[in-house]
Amino acid sequence: MKHILQSYVDQFNLDDIEYYKQDIPNAKAEAWLNENIPLIEVPDKTIEEAYYFRWWTFRKHIKSTGDGYVITEFLPPVSWAGTHNTIIAPVGHHISEGKWLKCGKTLLSDYMKFWLEEKSKTYLYSTWFLDSILEYCNHNNDFSFGIEHLDLMIRYYETFAAEHQTKGGLFWSFDSYDAMEYSISGGSRVGVLSGKNGVRPTLNSYMAANALAISVFAEKAGKLDVAEEYRQKYIAIRDRMNDVLWDGSFYKAIHTDNLDAPSLDEVPASQNVKELIGYLPWCFNLAPKGRESAFAELKKKDGFWTEYGLATAEQRHPCYLFEATHECLWNGYIWPFATSQVLKAVKNLLDNYDQTVMDNQDFYEILHTYAKSHERITADGKRVCWIDEVKHPETNEWSSRKLLEEWGWKEEKGGLERGKDYNHSTFCDIVLGGLLGVSVKDGEVSVSPHIPEEWEHFAIDNLWLCGKCYKIFYDKTGTKYGHGKGITVLEKETV
Repeated sequence: MKHILQSYVDQFNLDDIEYYKQDIPNAKAEAWLNENIPLIEVPDKTIEEAYYFRWWTFRKHIKSTGDGYVITEFLPPVSWAGTHNTIIAPVGHHISEGKWLKCGKTLLSDYMKFWLEEKSKTYLYSTWFLDSILEYCNHNNDFSFGIEHLDLMIRYYETFAAEHQTKGGLFWSFDSYDAMEYSISGGSRVGVLSGKNGVRPTLNSYMAANALAISVFAEKAGKLDVAEEYRQKYIAIRDRMNDVLWDGSFYKAIHTDNLDAPSLDEVPASQNVKELIGYLPWCFNLAPKGRESAFAELKKKDGFWTEYGLATAEQRHPCYLFEATHECLWNGYIWPFATSQVLKAVKNLLDNYDQTVMDNQDFYEILHTYAKSHERITADGKRVCWIDEVKHPETNEWSSRKLLEEWGWKEEKGGLERGKDYNHSTFCDIVLGGLLGVSVKDGEVSVSPHIPEEWEHFAIDNLWLCGKCYKIFYDKTGTKYGHGKGITVLEKETV
C-alpha cells in the first residue's frame, strides 16, 4: 500500500502552498507518513483520500519544543493561543488521532505531560482531556502514564471543579468556553460573544468521563479510596445530567441565572434547541438505554442532516443560521469538531446499545459525507483537498475562510489562511476504530467493522499496536488478498 500513499502525497504536495512549516515539511512528508501511519486500502476512494489527507495535515502540526513535542491547532500563530501556539480545546481529538502513530507514545507522552504540568493555558476551554489519557493507555495496554501522573490528573479535575461546579452538582460553562461560540442555546445574538452561563451536555459529559478516568487509574495504582471517591463523582454527575438535561426526547443546554437548580422549563423558546452537543452523553457511554430515538434527528432534513454534513443545530429552529458578524458560528454551521464527536457517539450506539434507529449504513453515510467535505474549489475552478474551520450547510463553502479573506486576512484574526489544515477534529481515528473496527482490549487486537453491506474488502498495513506491527485483511469472497474469507489478522514483527 506504499504506492497508494505515495500517489496521494504527491498530489497533496503538488496542490499545496506551504505557508507555515514546523518539524515535518512537505518534502519529508511521505517518508514520515510511510514510517508512522497505518496504511489502508478501502473501496470508497473518497474516504481513502480523506484518510491520507488528514494524516498529511496532522503531521504539519507536530512541533518539537523545549517542553517536548506538542501538537498545534492552527499553523500560524494566533493571539488566543498559549505557549508554543498551543490550544487545549482539541486536545482530546489530538490524542485520539495520534495514538495510532508508530511514534505516538513518544509524541503524546510529551504532549499530555505538557498540559498536565500547566505549561500553557490548560483551563481555557472545556475538554475531556483525562478521558483521552485513559483512551491512550487502553490503546497501548500500558497504564503507567496515568498512574505516574495521577496527582496531576486530580489537580486538573479539581481545578475545573472549584471554578465550575454548582451547588447542585453539575458544571456550568458557556458556549465560547466550550469552543462553540454563537450557539443558539447560548443566547448569543447581537454582537456579543456569549449569553448567560449554562449547564450544558458538553462540560458535564467531559467531567463525568474525566472522573471515571481518575477512578480507573487510582484503582490500578492501588489507591482504592481515591478510586471509589472519583467513581462516586462520576456516577453523581452522570445521573444528575441524565435527570436534568434530558427533555424527554433530547439532551439540551440550560442557560439560566439559576445554575444551582436548572430546569428546562426556564429555557426560552429562542434558546430551546436540539444541537449536536446533545449526543455527547453517548460519546462517553453516559446515556441510559431507552433514549436512542434521539439519533433519528441525524437523518432528518429539518433536523441535522444536510447535503454537505451535519448541521450543529436543528434546521427547523427559527434561530437557525441567525446573522452575526463573526467568522466562527455554531448556530447550524458545519463543524468537523462536532461531526467527529457525533460519529464516535454513533459508534458507541452501535456497539453498546440494543436499538434499531441507526445501523452500519447510517454510520457509513455520515462518514462518507464528512469525507466528501474535505475539499475546496479554488478561484480557477480546481478541486483541492482541504480542511478548515467551519462550512456553510447550504453552499459547501468554508465560510470562516471566506470571511477572513474578505476582511483582508487581518493579523489580529490569525493572518493569512488561518484555518488552512486546521487540526480541530478527528477523522483517521473514526476510520480505523469506527469504520474498520480495530480496537485493543488487554493487549489483544480485535476487529469489528461498521462497514456497509456492499463492501467486499479492505486492508490495513503498518498497524502498530502494543509494540507489535499488524496487517489486517477483510475479504468477503476470499479472492482479493489470498488469505481466505472474512477477517484475517497477521502479526508482522515484534519490537
